[in-house]
Amino acid sequence: MSAVTEQQAAAPAGEGLSPLRHVYLLDDLTGLIPTLPRARELGEEAVAEAVGAVRRCVLNVAGLIDLDHIAVELISWDHALAEFLARTPTLPAHDVAIVIGSGGRRFADQLEEQGRRLAGRLDVPAAKILSDSGDAFFSEHSVLSRDGTPLEVVVPSGSTRVLVVDDCVQTGGTLTAVAEAAGVTSGSVVTLVCNEFTRRRRESDGWTIDFGTLLPGETYPMSYATDLFCVRDFLVDTAVRFADGTSTSYSSGGDWLSFLHGTRAEEARSHWTRTRDLLDDLRLLDQI
Repeated sequence: MSAVTEQQAAAPAGEGLSPLRHVYLLDDLTGLIPTLPRARELGEEAVAEAVGAVRRCVLNVAGLIDLDHIAVELISWDHALAEFLARTPTLPAHDVAIVIGSGGRRFADQLEEQGRRLAGRLDVPAAKILSDSGDAFFSEHSVLSRDGTPLEVVVPSGSTRVLVVDDCVQTGGTLTAVAEAAGVTSGSVVTLVCNEFTRRRRESDGWTIDFGTLLPGETYPMSYATDLFCVRDFLVDTAVRFADGTSTSYSSGGDWLSFLHGTRAEEARSHWTRTRDLLDDLRLLDQI
């Protein structure tokens, strides 16, 4: 998820925080689509059509960002995974592995498929829940269970070595919330993508973080200069969840596209809408 929901959009004038300068887009979808149950029913041609549509959409919307002022970098989930596996041949020693959210679950499954056993695995359905669906972009948020109830993370008694598994560590806010719910203050983290600034801050707090791809640049709360977006979150209507039980995608609600594209926001929205419609027609959308 983008850090924008945590930093509450661009910095207000006069606070001295940097404007957005670098956008990272994590393609967490093109490698996922061929593995879906529906993909096996569709056949290679239809799956290739879906993957190609997502790739074209991402390239098109990236080109609609103001490249004179904002650098855009595309990150492949599969490449980040390969980098992680090469960089981390064995997982940190642990008694319990706390797996965060659906992205963390996918990453954890892939680790175990590669023989990286996760001891005492606990899957935690954590999500950022925004307080105000009428003003999503500036809404405050809490990290709760996906159903809106408080997080409950019960670490077995005697577990002294905790490993946290998440697909992305951008600001570290979700990591902090889950750790607090589990009653732990330090441990190890493995992640596909990590912000460099956040890694330094968390390691100074007693955490160690192993990653696949390290993103340079400061992020919230010290700066608004960099942000990370997952491609899936522009397409699924559960990407942004609200306290009233409603939800939306980045391309349907709030002001995320205006934040990224300015006056070309509607052009970007049309690309996402066409791609979402295709995935829906192929009955892939409800499985991603």
